[in-house]
Amino acid sequence: MNGQQVVEVDGDHAKGTAYCQVVLIGLNDGKRVQTTQGVWYEDEYVKQDGKWLIAGRTSHFTWTDAKEI
Repeated sequence: MNGQQVVEVDGDHAKGTAYCQVVLIGLNDGKRVQTTQGVWYEDEYVKQDGKWLIAGRTSHFTWTDAKEI
């Protein structure tokens, strides 16, 4: 789930911060587990052929909650 995003554009380059909540479902010792994480990304963007692309990304996972489902 994407939340707030802040972007600073300078021509065909940009930098931004995006805040997200990531939910993953998987198995741990044969039990179904839902893992929810808060993350924010430091992104660098470049515009090529009229499209904005992510040129670089640093991920910051700030919290994690896991529970059996």
